[in-house]
Amino acid sequence: MFKRTRIVFCIFILATVSFAQQNRLTQVSTINALMSGIYDGNCTLHELKSYGDFGIGTFNNLDGEMALLDGVCYKMQSNGNVIQPPDSEMVPFASVATFILNDSVSLNNANLKSLISRLDTIIPTLNIFYAMRIDGMFRNVKVRSVPKQCPPYVPLIQVIEKQSVFDFTNIEGTLIVFRCPDYAKGVNVPGYHFHFISKDKQKGGHVLDFSLEHGTAKIEKLTELLMLLPSDKAFYNASLSADKEKELNKIEK
Repeated sequence: MFKRTRIVFCIFILATVSFAQQNRLTQVSTINALMSGIYDGNCTLHELKSYGDFGIGTFNNLDGEMALLDGVCYKMQSNGNVIQPPDSEMVPFASVATFILNDSVSLNNANLKSLISRLDTIIPTLNIFYAMRIDGMFRNVKVRSVPKQCPPYVPLIQVIEKQSVFDFTNIEGTLIVFRCPDYAKGVNVPGYHFHFISKDKQKGGHVLDFSLEHGTAKIEKLTELLMLLPSDKAFYNASLSADKEKELNKIEK
């Protein structure tokens, strides 16, 4: 495994070292790198789990969507199957945290848009990072996964043209959510990024839409950001300064 650059950003001064470790977002690579077609993994799943028990991301060669929940990792594949990958699996992009409950709220009759609006009124500020776990009963959930890629890689905006979309109805499960502030643009997804895994761990993917009947949102404030940056040629030579906001909006939705 090649060495990686580690960058730590402290959003504001933290009271204790232990608190800093608990309320930390650890990120592998950047969203602009992933969108540019940098799909080769740069850390193992085993290493990723050492940074947290809760997260989202993808796998080597963009092979499916990731759900890390309660310390167990699930790969949600483009054929609809959900498997537990080995700890040797490589990861090119991910966001993980050790989930510690700071706040919770009951939810009823919410769709993607209304849920985002409500959560934004609950959190104390839009200027830090958050991890959110939303367990509930859904009338429907629309998700996608993408097929495994082979070099030479094409940009992510082209990959999603061949994405697999799945619609689940009357399903119980968990939304794994990260919210990043607007200034994270280019580094991570500004705003909300949702993945879903069913209660029976047989269905899931990157969320495109949903209708929640009832559930509970558990919220953690993340006040420290640790970045694990690749040190390979693809990342070093990539042009990552372009504004990819329009592409990202198409990819996320």
